[in-house]
Amino acid sequence: MTNPPAASDSTLTDRSEIEDLAVRYLDTLDGHDVEGFVGCFADGAEIREAGQSFSGLGQIREFVETRGGYAFHMSTDATITVSGDRAERRSRWLAFPASHSPDGPSTGWFGRGRDEVVRTSEGWRIAVREITVLQGVVPDDV
Repeated sequence: MTNPPAASDSTLTDRSEIEDLAVRYLDTLDGHDVEGFVGCFADGAEIREAGQSFSGLGQIREFVETRGGYAFHMSTDATITVSGDRAERRSRWLAFPASHSPDGPSTGWFGRGRDEVVRTSEGWRIAVREITVLQGVVPDDV
């Protein structure tokens, strides 16, 4: 049995920076930091969620203005494949409602995420974010 090839220092740095981007994406979404959230995306980026598409930074701003701050999100089991100035990040995610219900805690939502990320002069940014909801329904009022 052979060992897989060792990752180069630059690949490890890229992977670390892409993970930092993923954390920043969720922190700014949950914190309803609109400018920080939009700053995670490259010019001309797109979010695809539940059959909807939000293209360009203006629509991405509208996306976070209507969805941010209503839940606590976690991302798990990420895989990252770097190829030059482009990369793909796949992960699973969980989201729990931020509000307290007298009926007790809610199980929230979970699904998969796929990001196409690109290296820009400002660092790694999301070019395409695909969000697949596997369980739960995003509330109508967000």
